[in-house]
Amino acid sequence: MTRSELVTEIYAHFNRLKQTYRDLTVKRGFGALAFLPGGYEGTMDYDEVKWEYWTVSELDRCLFKGGVSESFRQSYLKELPVKSRRGIYVVIVTDSGDSARMELHLYRIGGLNLN
Repeated sequence: MTRSELVTEIYAHFNRLKQTYRDLTVKRGFGALAFLPGGYEGTMDYDEVKWEYWTVSELDRCLFKGGVSESFRQSYLKELPVKSRRGIYVVIVTDSGDSARMELHLYRIGGLNLN
């Protein structure tokens, strides 16, 4: 499955993911659903896709390690609690072709009437 196919599938399964996301934010705090290359690349069916839940601190560490500016990190991470009420935060990691780096694609996904 490609990143664009995964995004389409996330929208198609939004209601189920939103409830899971809400449960995880209550249990672990605000964060994002993280889809890593080994969890979706090569899958043919969404039910085979695997993901992780990254808390704000885990997401911040990843963004910091990737060289994202302090101002962007603070701004983005500050949005999570407020904007997650209407949607879910998703991080899709793709292979950049450089073994030392991965690319992060950040999304806030809502139901069709919420975006």
